[in-house]
Amino acid sequence: MFWDIRSQIPAVIGLPQPDFLCNFAHSDRIRLGYSLCPSELTNHMMKSLLSLLLTGLLALPALQAQQGLKFAFPSDGIIDVLPDGQDGTNEYKVLMRIANTSDSEIQATAFREENLAAGHQTYFCWDLCYDTTKDASDGPVTIAAGDTTAFAQYVVFLPNSVDGYSELKMIVADIATGDTIQRTYQFSVGGVLSKEDELWRQASLSVPYPNPAGAEASIDYNLPSPMPDARLRVYNLIGKMVHETPLKGNQGTVTLQTSKFQAGMYFLYLTADGRELTSRKLIVR
Repeated sequence: MFWDIRSQIPAVIGLPQPDFLCNFAHSDRIRLGYSLCPSELTNHMMKSLLSLLLTGLLALPALQAQQGLKFAFPSDGIIDVLPDGQDGTNEYKVLMRIANTSDSEIQATAFREENLAAGHQTYFCWDLCYDTTKDASDGPVTIAAGDTTAFAQYVVFLPNSVDGYSELKMIVADIATGDTIQRTYQFSVGGVLSKEDELWRQASLSVPYPNPAGAEASIDYNLPSPMPDARLRVYNLIGKMVHETPLKGNQGTVTLQTSKFQAGMYFLYLTADGRELTSRKLIVR
């Protein structure tokens, strides 16, 4: 977002805009403009101008600091919920966690957009759980400043024993500002994948060993090709990322120092190309 003060300066210091400008330049965040013609300015005018520019510059950190909603879990944009080859008869529930990174509370609402194969169904929970025909939550929930939601938030996929590929997009909106965040969930039953997914069907993580883990655990990974942004990410049960390791090459082994983790269950995600490709569970004693 740019803030253009060229139209504001003439009115403040009492000069007509066409005769006032000599030239202007752009910065990355604020269009300050104006290298002013000395012959056109009195000392009073210059002080007024400098005061206005200083006010804008002082306001910039606050503008840049404005934040709002973000997905605490899942953290990436596309999530493979049901990888190829898994059983399609069960109900699959996927956790959502939304964080408020601003310094004031936010009233947030949720809604979905579906692109489902015939026979597939979904529903979602946003404090309340809605039936498969409901696309929007009945009302907003309050997320306190700096807080992460702890109420019921799920995406639920019902394959109903039908092969096919489906997508569900969940959108969360700040009702005061209209700002939105979204995540896309992909569901594949019976080996039916999107064309984009065909490239990534070879991506895999081994079962962590040992599991349960004591002091450390190792995981083997495999990618169809090396990716500079490939990561192994570890999340705890409340959706907080507790560890991240860059992955080098298209295959290898990562050893986690699990002695630094608290005892409990963790979720390991192989991410690349802005997507969570596959996952495993790890128990730490």
